[in-house]
Amino acid sequence: MEKYKPFKIIVHNDLDGGASAICIANHIKFKYGEDANYSIAFKTYQNINQYVEQILNKSDSFEKVFIADISVEEYLAKDFPDNFILLDHHDTAKELDGLNKCIVDTDGNHCGASLCYYHLLKNGGFPHKHLKKLVAVSRDYDLWIHKLPNKVAKNLNFLYYKYWGEKFCIKFMDGFNGFDDDEKEYLRNKWNCVKDEIEKTEIIDLLESENGHEGKIGLAILPNNKAEVNEICEHALDTLGYNIIITVNSKLSIRADSIAEEKGFHVGNLNDELGIGGGHCRAGGASFTDDDHLETICESYVEKIIELGI
Repeated sequence: MEKYKPFKIIVHNDLDGGASAICIANHIKFKYGEDANYSIAFKTYQNINQYVEQILNKSDSFEKVFIADISVEEYLAKDFPDNFILLDHHDTAKELDGLNKCIVDTDGNHCGASLCYYHLLKNGGFPHKHLKKLVAVSRDYDLWIHKLPNKVAKNLNFLYYKYWGEKFCIKFMDGFNGFDDDEKEYLRNKWNCVKDEIEKTEIIDLLESENGHEGKIGLAILPNNKAEVNEICEHALDTLGYNIIITVNSKLSIRADSIAEEKGFHVGNLNDELGIGGGHCRAGGASFTDDDHLETICESYVEKIIELGI
């Protein structure tokens, strides 16, 4: 007979979510035993509410449910039982701040993994030193700090999308200590692919110069390869001078530059207002249903950039 019921870990489907899951899994194994039974679910803003609602309906089946690096609607969070906890750093989680089972920190210092790391250290603990580098790399990437040498954070992000979800967690469950030879070869090839993708990506200007506005907002239709989206966005903002770039593959990834931020533009808040997703001030993800919906979203972004005088 098992000593504990199964544990459920629910995280955002990206590098930071993966690192968050690794921290939580290490905590579970330390506090409840190496043989503790847990499963990890990787979710997006488009399916998180429906999934958590299903888990809530059978909450008694779990010893504890951890939700990290992603949030749910307030009506769900208000109903969290005692065995639930949510930890998130996104601005779109602010409405959950103060709720009993929600740990929300949107001051800009934490990524999801670092928020989990330090919260778990204070509440039950876990053997954490082997995870410090993984958390630091995740934070460097997720908060767009980009101060770690040799593109280590970008490279680890590429590996997240190489291994995906649970395979990534298994690979780095004991921490991150660099790349093996096969991974180094993969990354060399990946950077060559990125260079090629950047060169052939066409960006459509959504705000024409004759409108009397200097701000630039662009739309890029990309192949269904999430790992390359961020590099294309960075090129559009830093090299081509766009203030906002919307990229389209199976979903939308939107990035804004520091000028847009200074003018009060907030990607995550606008996505939330439109009911299409969430995110940070300068980065967010969203869903769309068809070409007409995409056109409406783009119009909303253009209206906002004009309203703020960017």
